[in-house]
Amino acid sequence: MGGVIGRFARDIVNIKEVTKPPLASSRSHGDVVATENDFTLFSDGLTDVEIDIVIGVYRMRRKKKRSPGDQLEYLAQWWPGPTTWEKSGLSIGEWSPRCEEWFQKHLRNIRSGRAAPKPRAKWHNDLRLSRETQNVWSGYEQLAVEFLQKRLSNT
Repeated sequence: MGGVIGRFARDIVNIKEVTKPPLASSRSHGDVVATENDFTLFSDGLTDVEIDIVIGVYRMRRKKKRSPGDQLEYLAQWWPGPTTWEKSGLSIGEWSPRCEEWFQKHLRNIRSGRAAPKPRAKWHNDLRLSRETQNVWSGYEQLAVEFLQKRLSNT
């Protein structure tokens, strides 16, 4: 898993641990990396609850504008989740210097009190892709799938 979660892992997890083969439980709880003929490649993965813990998801309340006595509940998070990150203009398949610059700035803003948890839709808008970047990334993913299919069919 990349993105912000991968960036956190870089500071915490020993590289020897992440290069070990997947756990046996990855067949039922992990991610399917590739499937070809009768073979399936699995990788360890995080559950949705684990992801929510890592990115700092909170249940928040605010007063409704039209009924100040009523409160609206919503989920907000300190960091963008994997899906939001993958669709952002920062996701280019690796953790780039631009990603690190964004990460460090956001971390400083959190520590100084200038940042607060945001709803997922706000993260999506703040990190939105331009149409051109979206097209390039979709083309890249399609080429990667075709390459892997050719390689796996030759084995």
